[in-house]
Amino acid sequence: HLMAYPSGRVPLYSHRDVAEALGSTLSITPKLRDRLMLIVDAVPQFVESLSDQLTGLGYRVVIARSGTEALEKARRLQPCVIFLNPLLPLLSGWDVLTLLKSNPETQAIPVTITATVIDEEQALQNQADSFLKLPIQPKELKQTLQHLLVTSKELDPHPPANNSLTLLHLFTNQTSNRTELSDDSHLNRLLQARRYRILESDDLEQAELLARVWKPNVVLVSGDLDNPMEYLQQLSCHAMLASLPIVTLDQKTTQAASQISGLLVFPCLVGTDSKTLEDDSPEISTLLQVIQIAAGCVWRPSILTVNVSTLPVSIDNDICLDQTDETVGQFPKETEWLQALLQYLQTAGLRGLMGRSWQEVIQQLESQSIDLLLLCWTETDPQPDVLAKLTELQALASKPPIIVLDHRNSELESTSFLALPEQAQQLATCILAPPTSMTELLDAIHQAIAQKSG
Repeated sequence: HLMAYPSGRVPLYSHRDVAEALGSTLSITPKLRDRLMLIVDAVPQFVESLSDQLTGLGYRVVIARSGTEALEKARRLQPCVIFLNPLLPLLSGWDVLTLLKSNPETQAIPVTITATVIDEEQALQNQADSFLKLPIQPKELKQTLQHLLVTSKELDPHPPANNSLTLLHLFTNQTSNRTELSDDSHLNRLLQARRYRILESDDLEQAELLARVWKPNVVLVSGDLDNPMEYLQQLSCHAMLASLPIVTLDQKTTQAASQISGLLVFPCLVGTDSKTLEDDSPEISTLLQVIQIAAGCVWRPSILTVNVSTLPVSIDNDICLDQTDETVGQFPKETEWLQALLQYLQTAGLRGLMGRSWQEVIQQLESQSIDLLLLCWTETDPQPDVLAKLTELQALASKPPIIVLDHRNSELESTSFLALPEQAQQLATCILAPPTSMTELLDAIHQAIAQKSG
């Protein structure tokens, strides 16, 4: 069935349509890599020191400065390790530890108490997974992380299935209506019972960060919106969120999403009221099947594109994407070409991403979440720091295929014959020089990925 909207048509799935479509649904899901750490501390110098150390080790860091904030972020973000200082305002760290370990949603997350040595015995008595003495030393931190991350995977009694999916659930309620919130919670419980990993967010900036860290398969939008068009237009400005399939649960949101170019929408208009959604109900069965179709239709190789000349070393997580684009915009023609390339990759069945910093690029390669790296080369005389970063990439133990696009000014005949720096040549799986058509580039991408897979 097709639902007609001003900008085109959107598939509307019935029970029978979904059952037939599942026969050709892909179920390939990559192994998720735990890269997010939660620091719970009210002392600025301790927060800064630990955050710098974790960032230096390639982890993403989220900070909570109170007990209630810690409990909420632990539940929603599901970090791989929580670093908890017992000295917190109002709700103490010991109470936070007890609540974390008594909640089924957070009890499996390893918690490391960070305190003075006199608190070590109490930490272990209160079910802490490990203890670090303040100030934290780099060697001890690395040993603790190695132990926690290995042990937590070995002891997990319910490891995710190989074909499990990760959903990013966006709450869009603009009122404090408890009935709506309870419906969302009820829906999450039903999904978790079927081994789905659920990420939650009611803020698009936070959701974009979650999407970059956890690489969800599907975005699920629920709740009442006064202005769904405005909300979804804001969503479309977040590159990672906009690249994911979106499952909508009501007609108003579906209609708005269908009118925004670039969004891939999968409506499921069966209703999500907690009174109708039960374990064996046709409504929950249809929703689960639409989610699987959305994930199967969109799973595709991830291509990370980088403008080598303008890429900063690092970027603050709080900087918005618009500001990042202004930084990259020092070479507007090249940036415009890369943005056009991203759209082309999307239409060709690939997931196109644009690197925001060398730090982020290296983190994504280390986590093996990228299938191919595309380096766009524009400078005849590259800066020393660029060459140093290429050497750092070369030293990585495992890296995807790397295609270098030689976009130095080909109008000058002398540059057409200049060899790329040795670091780039050693790193490249393939070097493409102009003129290179989009079709030729796409062929090179598929060939490089196929060779790596083989």
